[in-house]
Amino acid sequence: NLALIAGGQKRNHMNMFPYGCDGYLSTYGRFCPKIAFKYWNFIQKGDLDSAVTVITDYDMPFFELIGTFKGGFDSGIHAALELFGLAGRWRRKPYESASDEEMDRLKGFFRDKKLL
Repeated sequence: NLALIAGGQKRNHMNMFPYGCDGYLSTYGRFCPKIAFKYWNFIQKGDLDSAVTVITDYDMPFFELIGTFKGGFDSGIHAALELFGLAGRWRRKPYESASDEEMDRLKGFFRDKKLL
């Protein structure tokens, strides 16, 4: 047997799911694993419509937001880690750290989603 996994975004997994993809790496698993488990529980139940709702409600808007950060994905992930009390956002050059304004936007996003 060969395990097939998709990386990072749940929509990558959903795109591969019909072809036998049986696992995925979750970005949310780093800082808010309950979202990763929510998605995976729907997958295990065969409730693909609810799994897609997790993608559209959490994953896609998160990636759209951090895509606007000067440091992109890297600074967005580190900002999320700080907001969830797991690590600091500060990055050594040449990487960019999330600004205070970007942190405020991300905090608002997570509060709107009732995750903070």
